[in-house]
Amino acid sequence: LRLSYGDLAASGGGAVDLSADRPRVEMRLRSDTLDLSRYLGAGPKERGTGDAGDPLRRPLPIGFLPPVDGTAEIEAARVVAGRWTLDEVSATATLDHGVLTLDPVKGRVADGSVSLRAEFDPRQSPARLALAGTGSGLDMGKLYKALLDEGLIQGTGEAAVDLQARGDTPRELLRTLDGVT
Repeated sequence: LRLSYGDLAASGGGAVDLSADRPRVEMRLRSDTLDLSRYLGAGPKERGTGDAGDPLRRPLPIGFLPPVDGTAEIEAARVVAGRWTLDEVSATATLDHGVLTLDPVKGRVADGSVSLRAEFDPRQSPARLALAGTGSGLDMGKLYKALLDEGLIQGTGEAAVDLQARGDTPRELLRTLDGVT
């Protein structure tokens, strides 16, 4: 099985089961590099549009979740998302009656290791997002640079997050963010 979308490509295997009430898809995919930067809407605002070009105000692409259930096991040697580069990434994504769960997601960033779990439930209005994760052995200078594009700190450290949010746009999710970092 080979899948591609634009410059994204992965290969692996899969199966489809149409015998149940909801179709079920199982996949195992591998990619060398997944550069997601162009799909994240990052970049300068469009001139003269106020915040209409602001990707944080665009509705979440909830329609991309297909009306099927299933699991995808994904491995990538490298994932790039804007200023973020993650290496040795592995993730299991499960779609169950419209709820997308990523558990576990593991990888290496800023010279350390990270592990997280995320759940996105668009069936509720507004949509609900929960995220919990840990990082160890992180180069805090590199991490801070990726977060804020500034290199103000140095050292190695640990990190933990346990966050919840509700919203139908990234800006709404950020505004309602609650939890522990």
